[in-house]
Amino acid sequence: MKIDCNIDGKNYSFSVNSDKPLIQILIDDIEVESMMSICKGAFCGNCIVMIDGQAALSCLIPAFKMNGATIQTFESFRKTRAFRDIDRAYNEVGCTPCRQCYASKTMIIESIIQTIEKQQSLLSNPVERNRLRRSSEIEEIQAEQDQFAIRELSLNSCTCTEDSELVKVVKACLEYRRRRNVRRS
Repeated sequence: MKIDCNIDGKNYSFSVNSDKPLIQILIDDIEVESMMSICKGAFCGNCIVMIDGQAALSCLIPAFKMNGATIQTFESFRKTRAFRDIDRAYNEVGCTPCRQCYASKTMIIESIIQTIEKQQSLLSNPVERNRLRRSSEIEEIQAEQDQFAIRELSLNSCTCTEDSELVKVVKACLEYRRRRNVRRS
């Protein structure tokens, strides 16, 4: 099967078995150094990549689902300002994942942040903002976002950090980006 996709900003075309897992393509065909999978099958969560802006276990993504996708690995992500924001938030909160899961949890956090930022942009609509005047509704949304973050963080099974601490990292990073966007306006 012919697969065309974008990985880390480069266009690729592969002729592979349609069910070959993305992680094998990244390791064998592209030689991505940051790819790691200890369990070899959906348990550890250390093989996270971003596919079209969403965190995904690359060991579970068959090649045919890559067709037309934009894939980002930790190798390219760590060169971005978004990575520096997350790294700064780790330091501020005093919570840094272990060496084995650092890349994976960082990618999951970025996926969470992107999802929450999309929700917040929808809530910045004046009509929607007026609908949510009560603080209890805003608190409800924040609690839902925290639960969403915890669910997403469960993609990685490493117990080196508490999910509640990583939620603080997400919030700190969202605040950095909010402040930067306000200064640009």
